[in-house]
Amino acid sequence: MAKVFLGCPTYDSRIDSVAAQRLFGTPSRVHPLQVVEFSSSLLAQGCNALLAMALNGGYEWFALLHADIAPEPYWIDKLIEEATRVEADMLSAVVPIKNLSGATSTAIPLTVAKQGTRQFIRLMMAQIYHPDFPATFDIHAAADALQRLPESLSVADIPRLGLWCNTGCFICRLHPHWDWSKICFRMDDGLERIDNQWREFNFPEDWHFSQAVADAGGKVMATRLITLTHRGTLDFPSGAWGQPRDTGQRFGRLVVG
Repeated sequence: MAKVFLGCPTYDSRIDSVAAQRLFGTPSRVHPLQVVEFSSSLLAQGCNALLAMALNGGYEWFALLHADIAPEPYWIDKLIEEATRVEADMLSAVVPIKNLSGATSTAIPLTVAKQGTRQFIRLMMAQIYHPDFPATFDIHAAADALQRLPESLSVADIPRLGLWCNTGCFICRLHPHWDWSKICFRMDDGLERIDNQWREFNFPEDWHFSQAVADAGGKVMATRLITLTHRGTLDFPSGAWGQPRDTGQRFGRLVVG
């Protein structure tokens, strides 16, 4: 058994009913858990507050579940078992974005830019759930799989710079020797001028955390082994659906009216 801290960052303490069951009722039947909900309008602050509690409490694993993600029962057990098997320091469940594209919040950087717009491609549900794509993968396994997928799904010559993962349903080892002042949740938002036009950019807190774990020497991986639903006006479930490849569009949120 491992000592696990499970946090849920919320905007106003509201949690989807099924997500609440997986948070407080059926997260694990193997490991002792401390479950904490932290409410803040600043997402990165909420995540960092929960991470600080876990570090100060001497926990072995830090886990997060977002208020709108409903995984299968006992998902913590499956993630820890799989992370142990593949020796991952960070293991993230694949989560689809809340629109009809089939894009996920798991991405691969295409450049080493540390500020401004980062170039990347998102992995798609149709790619990740193809039988030839590994169920659990790091950047190398993902790049290899993308090259050998059928032509409609394949992407050639992917840089192996890293894997940016979602932290809405994930676990991370709390190594005491890591510098946690650098491995934390940060957002980078701003404006830049491209082709004489101003444009906003954003680098989200979960991708920053993924990169920070990798920079510390950690093994960052993602998995489709957790069956889940991203809950909203519509439900966006696990499985193969949506577009075959990231087309480079700026995926907007679906508006149902």
